[in-house]
Order: sequence, then structure tokens, then C-alpha cells
Amino acid sequence: MTTITLHDTPEWTAVLRQQLRAVGGSMRTAALILLGLAVVCWVATGLATVQETAWAVPPPGFAFDPAMTFPVFLLGMFAAASVWQREEPSRRGYHLGMPMSAAPHTAIRALAGWAWCMVAVAGYWITLWTVGGTIVLIGKGSFQANLTTWLFLEPFAAATMTYLLASIVMIATEHPGAWIVSVPVGLTILFQLPAMYHARAAVELSRRILDSPFSPVVPIWAVYRTVSADNRQWVIHWDRGVAGTAIWTTIGLIGVWLAAHRQSHTTK
Repeated sequence: MTTITLHDTPEWTAVLRQQLRAVGGSMRTAALILLGLAVVCWVATGLATVQETAWAVPPPGFAFDPAMTFPVFLLGMFAAASVWQREEPSRRGYHLGMPMSAAPHTAIRALAGWAWCMVAVAGYWITLWTVGGTIVLIGKGSFQANLTTWLFLEPFAAATMTYLLASIVMIATEHPGAWIVSVPVGLTILFQLPAMYHARAAVELSRRILDSPFSPVVPIWAVYRTVSADNRQWVIHWDRGVAGTAIWTTIGLIGVWLAAHRQSHTTK
């Protein structure tokens, strides 16, 4: 018997606070790098705008494009890797010494990582708006951003989905990198094969899958575009964007919970 076994199991909120501090500490270096990149981007944009203003007749403006939110899916994968870096299942024996069982502790750690991931996405949003504001302020141009509620929330949804799916791999496997690379590559090849062999029925089936809420593209970018005559109109198909987000988020949550229970058995 150890001294730990003499203590009651702590409340999950107390464990969450501790994990927020621990995960935040493990992400500190990466966060500083991202912050530095944001500052460099802002400064470079300001200098470029000054130069453009000196040469251009019309004032430079800024138009928000939903495609600018595409990179946030990488933040989700990056956050999951940061949470579980150097903590493969075989290295998680420390769970045996915790006053809380392994599965809930793993799930709470994943929750803490998701919270910091949302902070990173918010930082990315702030960077976009800061860059746009700098261009408008220096160039004395116009700012255009026709954002719907879904387009505003989409970066958070995409990062959440990729974070959960990447977390499943990070929690459950000893070699997560191989899975994170091989699965997207394999899916890309699978959906390209029908077109390569001119199989019309298979091509039509692939298009239906890619246009459905079950499309593997949804976790990467939950925005579906319909282009108008002027190529500037973005319309959200709720049955695909929102429904797809709900489906893949549910799959991710179930997967993380199952992976947490699986690893709890492997550490016993």
C-alpha cells in the first residue's frame, strides 16, 4: 500500500485544473513559436502595405476569405501531438500511481488539450483580424468580411474534429505518426483510383461520399462552397457542413473514450 491509496479520489474538476497547467506547460515552447510567427506575419504585412500604398493608386483593402481558415485543421493535429508527445502507451505507467483511474484521467488530459487548442484557434482568428486591420489602417482602404455564424465557428469545429481524431491515434498506438500519414494518403489514393481507371460508377459513388456528411474532407474543412457568377459567394450546406461536423465530432469523442479505456487495460 502506498500513501496515494490512502487519499480519496479527487474531483474531476481538480484533475482538469491540474491537467490544464501541465498541458499548458508542455505546449509553451510551441505556443511561443506560433506567437513569434504571428508577430512576423503582422510586421511583414505592415511593411508590405506601406510599400504598396506608396505605389498603388487605389487604397489597399482587406477582404476576408473563408479559405483563410483552412490551416486551422493543422492546429488540431499539432495540439494532439503536443499533448501526448513522448507519452506512448508503453510509457504511461504513471497512471498506476494516480489517485484517479487511467481512463478518466486520460479523457481529462485530452479535454485539457482541446481547451488549449481552442485558445490557439482563437489566436489564429485574432491574427487574421489584426493583419486585416493593419492593412486597412495603413492603406486607408476598406474591410470586407461577410461572416455568417457558421463561418465564424467553422475554424473551431474543424480544429476540434482533427484534434479528436488525432488524439485517438496518439492515445491508442505506439507509432501514431505512421497512422496520421498513412490514413490520409490511403484515402486520397482510394478516392483517386476510380478516376484513374475511368470507372464511372465508382467515380459517381466517390463523389456522393465526398459530398455527404460522412466525407473524410469534413474534419479538415467543414465549409462547402457554391460559386456564384462573380466567384465570390459562399453558401453553407447545413446538411453537409453542420451535420458532418456533428457526425465526426461524435465519432471522435467515442473514439477517444474507447482509446482511453483500452490504454487503461494495457497499463494494468
